[in-house]
Amino acid sequence: MSDDMISKEVEIQNEYGFHFVPAGKFVNIASKYNAQITVERDGIEPVEGKSVIALVTIEANKGCKIRINAVGADAKQAVDELVELVDSKFGE
Repeated sequence: MSDDMISKEVEIQNEYGFHFVPAGKFVNIASKYNAQITVERDGIEPVEGKSVIALVTIEANKGCKIRINAVGADAKQAVDELVELVDSKFGE
């Protein structure tokens, strides 16, 4: 098991930002992984990536950049899939 942090920055591109529906999709994917996942925006304290409420509190609107961090054996796979979700505009 690796304890190296994997971290990638991605821009929110969907029209209404990181509201409850996209946050729910994010949590569904994040919860598949054993990695510890956090999300941060503009130097705000990182929030738990497996909590819809926590994710909504970062108020990431369209055009905001967020950083997805993960630590654990499957961290790279988790971050890659989550970045893909954000890049797809959460399927909206």
